[in-house]
Amino acid sequence: MRKPRPSKKNPRNQRNTSRRPQRQREQDAGVQYTLEDAPRADLRIDAIAWGGDAIATAPDGRIVFIDQGFPGQQVRVAITEEKKRFLRATVLDVLEDPTENAPACPTHKLCGGCRFQGVAYDQELVWKTDALKNMLTRLGGNLRWPELTVVPDHSAAHYRTRVRLRVDDQGRTGYLARGSHDFVPAIRCDILHPALEEARNYAGALAANLPSVHTVRLELDEVRGHVLIEIPCALEEWKTVRLRVRERLETLAVPSVEIEGKTMQFSVTMRHRGRCEALLGDGTIVRNYAPVLVTQKSGQFAQANGRLNVALREKVADWITEDWSRKDGIQYVVDLFSGAGNLAFATAARGTRVVAIDHASEAIDDGEAANPATGIARVVRWVSADLANGPFVPLEEHLSSAHAFVVDPPRGGLSAELIQEIAQQRAKTMVYVSCDPAAFARDAVRMAKYGWRVQKLEAWDMFPRTAHVELLAKLTRGV
Repeated sequence: MRKPRPSKKNPRNQRNTSRRPQRQREQDAGVQYTLEDAPRADLRIDAIAWGGDAIATAPDGRIVFIDQGFPGQQVRVAITEEKKRFLRATVLDVLEDPTENAPACPTHKLCGGCRFQGVAYDQELVWKTDALKNMLTRLGGNLRWPELTVVPDHSAAHYRTRVRLRVDDQGRTGYLARGSHDFVPAIRCDILHPALEEARNYAGALAANLPSVHTVRLELDEVRGHVLIEIPCALEEWKTVRLRVRERLETLAVPSVEIEGKTMQFSVTMRHRGRCEALLGDGTIVRNYAPVLVTQKSGQFAQANGRLNVALREKVADWITEDWSRKDGIQYVVDLFSGAGNLAFATAARGTRVVAIDHASEAIDDGEAANPATGIARVVRWVSADLANGPFVPLEEHLSSAHAFVVDPPRGGLSAELIQEIAQQRAKTMVYVSCDPAAFARDAVRMAKYGWRVQKLEAWDMFPRTAHVELLAKLTRGV
């Protein structure tokens, strides 16, 4: 009788983990502790890791990732998770603190929204930049990164012009606590534009104790002086929520908000994915994508830092056109993940011809509707297409004609298939806007295999007081 072959799922030469000692299995899987049972340790914080955790070194040499604290502080921590190579911990007490303190909002020690409240902005930028450089070095393999330039916000406060807030049954708005799902009501929020800060209580009162409603979104329409309040709602509760919000709109006093001599108007909408209904006002936002104004329904993506976005648009256009000689003729630019034209219109205004491509058909329609029929701001084509998976055959005509690419992908970055498709085209210039620098580092490594190199690199602090920065990169090949 033949002996049965070893299972492919458990071949003879594969380690049988079920027979390993219990201690070894615990080290591999990790051990988690409740706060009451967690071991204590006194540690000095050395640095900030990419993502915002503080870093210290345990007595046994393992790295400790700590959820709070700043470099130089001596802290007492509780070890909440233990693994073979590293530990995780939470701060119980700050024993020594050489950090230069700065004003902070009243709930900064609880709120998970802002990592760097309470420290000088210049110091925050140093820590974030160091963390970014370390991450790029670690993920970049053999890549040679150019010198990193930092573009700060001119103020670390009142920059957000759109925000999603949690709302509780009492109508209080706020955020989640750091590392948990606990609700932290905001006494005030120092990063919100003053118009949104003034609108928070009104928005909370409209959305309080509604079935299936746990968040509310605010956005400032700076063009018209409107504050849009969006209430996300499940379809099965749509009629109930609509009725209650309409009743509140009739009884609640609309706040009187005056910003820069202009009295704010309010617009209120309900939204579930593609379904949007305006209950007050027209439920739209007018965006200034100079030299074009784009009107969009509530819920469409836009940069949350309006004042830095103006500068970002111009820098993208500068980098795309700086190597272009007009004697060579018209330059064609393909803007991938274009949205409604934030970067496309700025680039087209320099005399290029832009093809804007995005998977969001609603955004493409909005951009095309705002597109001037003639003039230097003209975007020549608007295309709705899947840029994640392909196949990209329907886009060949546009991709092959491009002298340069602008890419502004979602958090996951570019797919391997799209990178390969771009590599087959003739374009030698690309400007990449990244909301996830780690994903960009991965993409840069992949693109290097096709001859692309990062020529310029800037860190844009679009979200002061948080651990997040955006990267702007110029890549070239064969030049």
